Amino acid sequence: MFSLGSILVYASTGHLAFARDGATAMLAVAYDRPNLDGAPGGLRPIIEACLDKIPENRPSPEDILNLLSTTGEFTRTRRHHPRTGTAYLILTLVLTSYVCAFLVLAALRHGYPLLIPLACQDH
Repeated sequence: MFSLGSILVYASTGHLAFARDGATAMLAVAYDRPNLDGAPGGLRPIIEACLDKIPENRPSPEDILNLLSTTGEFTRTRRHHPRTGTAYLILTLVLTSYVCAFLVLAALRHGYPLLIPLACQDH
């Protein structure tokens, strides 16, 4: 959740939550308050909760969804994943075969050694 909070700060403001270098960055993360200047009002409580110094106090993914839906700026919808039927399986196999064939042909065309025979050699 801490990483999510850091990403939300950067995505919404364009700056890092803890803009320091090296060891001072680790100290800032551990002891300083994050810089939330420019963070949207609806995201601010969520970001603050994610960046809590005590990991047990940080929200769960379910809490984040609930917080996002209570701000009024976001709605909670359930996404449906595609079915894994026969057509989906065939499409996956065809695309995987195409990518593998493309990589082998590109390696042969440009003179790169294929890694599979190298892995099977005796040392």
